[in-house]
Amino acid sequence: MDKKLMLSIALLFSSMVVCYSQLNPAITSWLQNTTKTGYYYMKGNSTPISHGVLVNCQLVRYSTNTVYVNATGLPAYHVGPYLDGNPNQAGNQNAICKLPVNPTVNTGTKTPTQGGNWDFHQWCGHV
Repeated sequence: MDKKLMLSIALLFSSMVVCYSQLNPAITSWLQNTTKTGYYYMKGNSTPISHGVLVNCQLVRYSTNTVYVNATGLPAYHVGPYLDGNPNQAGNQNAICKLPVNPTVNTGTKTPTQGGNWDFHQWCGHV
């Protein structure tokens, strides 16, 4: 076989492998962090205080149909103070969220979400 033909076939095959091995953005778009910790403000103090907890997502795993994201639930931006008299600060939620790789629209009865559902995309740095 001609060397040019062999090279062409090899290049075509390798480009097909690359095309098929691309990962879904539902897997690759998360801001993973294993070093940066977050900060909060206390009422009357303009100096941010480190809470020592990692921000954004710490781990992303996936299977054929599902993405699993481990996150603390804390955003990368400084939080607080809560001017409504709430003395609490945001804390580590140790969340593992399960998301579909290829979500579909619910064509059946819609189910409203309950209070307390946090903004997962914002707090985990999904872009």
